[in-house]
Amino acid sequence: MLPFLFSINLNFVMVKNCFQTIPNMYEHFFQCPYCWEEISMLLDPSVVRQIYVEDCEVCCNPIQITPEFQENELIAFDASDIEQ
Repeated sequence: MLPFLFSINLNFVMVKNCFQTIPNMYEHFFQCPYCWEEISMLLDPSVVRQIYVEDCEVCCNPIQITPEFQENELIAFDASDIEQ
């Protein structure tokens, strides 16, 4: 099981490095509302307020993500479970 987790981490690092070169992307770290692990997601500040669902990269449960930006700065963020 460890090699599998290790390969996921390597892939994440590669993807993360690729996204860091994309202008106007914002990486935000927060706790998953299910497993409480710290995870990060890339957010697009060009959309002022967004609501979407994305799976936790650790436990794979769906999280409702609600970021809000003002002048390309994150001013509000909510990550909540979707009560399945």
